[in-house]
Amino acid sequence: MTEVHVVASGDRFTEPQPQAATPIEAPQCLADELRRRRLERGWSLRRAANEMRISSSSLLDYEKGRRIPAEDLIGVFERTLELPVDALQRLRREALIERAQAKTPAAAAPETSPPETSPRRQGVFADRPPWRRLAEAILCALIGAAVTLAVQALFHKRQGTVAAPSVSYSALPTRQVADDQDPHETGCDRDGTTIGVSDVVVAQPYRLVVAQVVARYSPSCAAIWMRFEPTRALDRLAPNARVTLLAERPADHRGVTFSGDYVGVPLWSNMLLARPGCVIGTLQLSDPAVAPGAAASTSCLSGPSPTPSRPR
Repeated sequence: MTEVHVVASGDRFTEPQPQAATPIEAPQCLADELRRRRLERGWSLRRAANEMRISSSSLLDYEKGRRIPAEDLIGVFERTLELPVDALQRLRREALIERAQAKTPAAAAPETSPPETSPRRQGVFADRPPWRRLAEAILCALIGAAVTLAVQALFHKRQGTVAAPSVSYSALPTRQVADDQDPHETGCDRDGTTIGVSDVVVAQPYRLVVAQVVARYSPSCAAIWMRFEPTRALDRLAPNARVTLLAERPADHRGVTFSGDYVGVPLWSNMLLARPGCVIGTLQLSDPAVAPGAAASTSCLSGPSPTPSRPR
């Protein structure tokens, strides 16, 4: 005979509460397996991304479990890493099933008793038509916005007599980084801004922009790196070009270089700190279809400075 246990609480009988759902494990297992297989090959994140012809940021998302690769991309992983057929497909299917189950909302428990309503509140609002309640809500919102603007104007009026000093962003770093570090792996690319652009122009048979060298600056890291941005013209003219990115700091003759084959996606160099001095970026494309003179350089850049506030 099956025994039924009921827990008594005062004059009521309460059922045991359902257990919390277990965390998602299959997507993380797939992500860990991708990372483990890459490390077994001794490949860095950037090299593996170049071999698979995807961006480094996408591969990082897959290894962190933030995204699940498509079925054809799983096949690319297996071929590139020389894995047995269907070595990763099973983990992908389990991850998709588990993530779909996690997104399904749990059924809400039925209420045992109707919510109590305050008689005073019901008497105040129940007899008002919907248009009047909407008008009152809009009026309250407008009054709140007017009060906020008035307080801000009063504050700026009192503080406007003191001019803020002009301070370079490069003097206020909040992240501890060093030269020759990857901006994506250190998180410096999260607040990166463009401070300079130079076009790579091919003069034959006519003047054509095939790529750009873009200087990027991170205020939180006070560092600069160079980014290679291809155009569609490069895919038609030189799809197998060799890309060389150079970031150089003339103050101490320090430089970092990145060289790799063009794989149809943007590429970037490692960083140089902007505090010791400005940084010059150079992009060189090596291919018989674009030679000679397929290169471009930026000016010596040190990052933007905020505009000081003026007295009012």
